Amino acid sequence: MLRGIVWAIVAFTVGGVGAFALAGGFAEAAPVDPVASTTTTTVASEPSATYVIDPNETLVGNLAIVPVNLEIRDNSVNLSYEVMSIGPMGEQVATMEAFESADVGGNFDNPPLYATEWLLTTTDGTEIETSILNLEVTTARFPTEEPLEAADIESIEVTQYLVATPLEVRVMMAEGRVISVYPGLTLTVDDRADLDNQTAFTVSAASRVPIQSQWMFMRGEGPAWESASRMNRGGGAWSVVWDDTELPEELPVIVLGTAWIEGDEPLEISIEGLR
Repeated sequence: MLRGIVWAIVAFTVGGVGAFALAGGFAEAAPVDPVASTTTTTVASEPSATYVIDPNETLVGNLAIVPVNLEIRDNSVNLSYEVMSIGPMGEQVATMEAFESADVGGNFDNPPLYATEWLLTTTDGTEIETSILNLEVTTARFPTEEPLEAADIESIEVTQYLVATPLEVRVMMAEGRVISVYPGLTLTVDDRADLDNQTAFTVSAASRVPIQSQWMFMRGEGPAWESASRMNRGGGAWSVVWDDTELPEELPVIVLGTAWIEGDEPLEISIEGLR
């Protein structure tokens, strides 16, 4: 699959999710609604004969992972890298502006690719794994039991990573309803509370991606929605308040933010220019 069409695939997938939600999206019963399509998103890389930014780059859609420094210490090998955009950010600009106005904690100081799991393989077949637990960290540190030399490194790979794409889905509030927004992210309307002059719903998010809930917020659609606020900053639950005790047949809420899509193919990182 050509890397240049990856973002088109991602956009198609998220667009399909939006269309599903607009078409009704929820079943009346509590079981999770099926997604509109069983097609899964593939975010893949592919070697190229030429380069856009750097000879050592690895391209993923309109992003490039560029290694910038290989540091070898007595007890570790540290690879620093940058993630750069090689094309227009498109809808990401609107997403960034939405986050700034909503103050939900997410930001795009770095391009939207998060390399979480890494693997270094030595020439004798030894495999050293490491994880990056913070989105803002761009150095993979591989612990070693004995000092290595650059010539001892056979390969370095990103084995798990996340790519961000804009999320905008229209959902309906009703106690007990569940929706699969996209593979790996589920929203549940947990309960309903009837107040003196208002009706409140609690909505929770469950995701395979630990950081997902930090990159989402909700906005009521229509003048009777008083607020939609996170119950605990950084948590995955929201309180959504309807400013009335009588409810219409449909209570739409817009879920906005960023969907983190899991890549399903390792990315080989070239370090030839750093040895």
